[in-house]
Amino acid sequence: MPDRAAAGAALRSLGIEVEWRQAPVAVDVKAIRERLGLTQASFAARFGLELDSVRNWEQGRYSPDPIARTLLKVIEQSPEAVDKAVAA
Repeated sequence: MPDRAAAGAALRSLGIEVEWRQAPVAVDVKAIRERLGLTQASFAARFGLELDSVRNWEQGRYSPDPIARTLLKVIEQSPEAVDKAVAA
């Protein structure tokens, strides 16, 4: 990612205001998946995720990156919205 200050200045010069936000710090992937009543494979398929990524996140081998954490938070709060976006 480019320097935020430089990116913000460039966008402002185009008349675009930006507000930088932080991705969620932590997401419990297994809890989200289980709340939806899905297997790892069905969770991955439903939301367009790699099955190996889901497994690795749940087993603590890797942590989701900021973009994945944001997507997982949206899945947690509004899975139907992600279904709609993935199907489009």
